[in-house]
Amino acid sequence: MKQLLQTSSNLLVSALNDHAYAIVTTTNDSAAASVYELVPASSTAEANVRGDSKTSDTSNTIQAVACKTVSTKQKTIMICAVSRLDKTIELYSLPSSGDEKSTEEKMDKKEVKSMAAFRTGKRSCTLSFATVPGEEGDDGIEIIIAADLAGDVTAFPVLISAESSTASDKEGTTPASETVSRLLLGHTASMLTGVKVVTDENKKMRIITSDRDEKIRVSSFPATYVVEGYLLGHTAFVSAIDVASEKGCMRCVSCSGDGTVRLWNYETCEELALLEGVLKKDDDDDDKNETEEKDSEMKDADKGSNDENTDDKNADKEEKLSESNDDDSFLIPFGVSINSNGTNIAVIREGASFLDIYTIVESSEQDKAAKMKFEKKQTIECSFQPLGIKFVTDNAIYILTKESVYLQCFQYDESKSLFVENSTLAVCTALKNAAISQDVKMPESVLETDSRGQIKLVKVQQKPAFAKNEELWNNSSRLLTAKKRAARRRKRRREGGNVD
Repeated sequence: MKQLLQTSSNLLVSALNDHAYAIVTTTNDSAAASVYELVPASSTAEANVRGDSKTSDTSNTIQAVACKTVSTKQKTIMICAVSRLDKTIELYSLPSSGDEKSTEEKMDKKEVKSMAAFRTGKRSCTLSFATVPGEEGDDGIEIIIAADLAGDVTAFPVLISAESSTASDKEGTTPASETVSRLLLGHTASMLTGVKVVTDENKKMRIITSDRDEKIRVSSFPATYVVEGYLLGHTAFVSAIDVASEKGCMRCVSCSGDGTVRLWNYETCEELALLEGVLKKDDDDDDKNETEEKDSEMKDADKGSNDENTDDKNADKEEKLSESNDDDSFLIPFGVSINSNGTNIAVIREGASFLDIYTIVESSEQDKAAKMKFEKKQTIECSFQPLGIKFVTDNAIYILTKESVYLQCFQYDESKSLFVENSTLAVCTALKNAAISQDVKMPESVLETDSRGQIKLVKVQQKPAFAKNEELWNNSSRLLTAKKRAARRRKRRREGGNVD
């Protein structure tokens, strides 16, 4: 999994293959946007941290991005983090939107160099900023939390500087040997796919993590050794999670390789709503259905057919239905976003160039299976396969796509009761122009695949040495069906011989 799009206040950071861009809109003029490219380390000291003396062309490929607007007693500072394929995490500080003088001075400097770089043991596939509470009157300590493919969640310090580090400034980052990191928690023998830090209305903090083994874990923060519970229900890897940012709204939404999307209360660890998977569409489905209906009508009209033949055909149909009810028949949802008050969610799926928006409503009294349910509000057709989504407000959503569009924004139009695209938005135009100027090529998907085209997050079921071979022809249900079919065949032969 890759985390390619994040927002915070008037800051957006996106990953376009091996290029990371931060876009800042000024508070005074939302129609204007400044683009900053977050360039990887290039100096000798930084190269030692990155270990890229002999790197491949893909070493700079971005795995995850994160951003946060930090308000201190002195000023407001915007920070970004970028995780790359070479197992490094780099931190960046941007010119403050509140410091107009600083903004004017650095407006022409579009490249920003990292202020710190950290070396990790495994690739970090998801990032999240958090603030460790301090004493009264203290702003607390800012940290960047990284979840990696080994199942570990590690925290690194964020030393906020008053000024941003542009490419023309004196080079040099904090070496890995001089930094401090802390292992917060771990998912044993699993791969992490998501991490979120939330604060409720009572200022209690939690960290929510998801993994390849269908689990979503809710832990206390910063005392992460206290496990408050698990959100269990998925039957395949959890591909993405998101939480409502409004304090007092304890809603978490998740999507999985089993095709489902689920809504949770992360305080009580209760499942609130379930959205079943969307079946893959086949161009020939309609023709096949019509042919099957005609064939069934002709067969029903033929009264001379044997009961044994009918049983055989019914058994074959049951086998085909059971084969089609696996996870491969569903579009895999790999991205989900929930708005701040937890009333709407957006879902994107692998192999589908559309986005579905659902409204969360209370279930009827007749439906006692769940407290809430998802009602489809709108399906938005995108220019290309979406690669990332994010609600920026309750009425606006960003969609990251392939070239040459890169970023789309849809805003809610009350007169039409629909989300309508705003193609003239400064953020979209600024990112598009920056990416086109560097001829950035986007990946086909954020789900990594192996040499055979299989999704890496799908677990390979290993059979123990003593287990029998479970090939299709040794399946017990198939053997039973074949045995009954052979018995009916022998019976027909005997009856035919008696007639002669």
